[in-house]
Amino acid sequence: MFLISKSLKFIFILLLFVIIANCKEKKEERKRYDFYMLTIPNDAIVSMAYGRLANVFFYRGQYEKALESINNSIQILPNNPATLYNKAVIEIKLGKKNEAINTLKRVISVHENSKKAWYNLGVLLLEQKNYKESLKAFKNSESIIEVDSVQFMRSKEFREKGDDYWHIK
Repeated sequence: MFLISKSLKFIFILLLFVIIANCKEKKEERKRYDFYMLTIPNDAIVSMAYGRLANVFFYRGQYEKALESINNSIQILPNNPATLYNKAVIEIKLGKKNEAINTLKRVISVHENSKKAWYNLGVLLLEQKNYKESLKAFKNSESIIEVDSVQFMRSKEFREKGDDYWHIK
């Protein structure tokens, strides 16, 4: 009986240390997040909020409201490739294929290594029987090695643009 209570006491103390260490880790993680949020301009945070609202409308099938919300986001950050790409997807869902093609071309002009933008541009051009341009878009899509957004943020292209990347009005 005496051994059981000592081992339970030891387990309890060990568990307490694990909980305290986890709390300290969460606190450090929160500090890193707060610092990250401080480095983003306020306008960019508002733009991201509009973008998230657009995602909610999109997944509910309310594409007109999603387009309105994404347009508000684009007014704040006009050259954000992710937001522009989302706008193109919404336009495709609404059947506005010509507008989507123009938006995808704009995405490519801002971030020429957008594999998804090149691929979807190829699909839309193929639907319009524009075979030559469609083939070019598909070839560009195939030649690009996919880079996620974190890698893009660390990339030379992003660092060279610095604060100008956000293009805030």
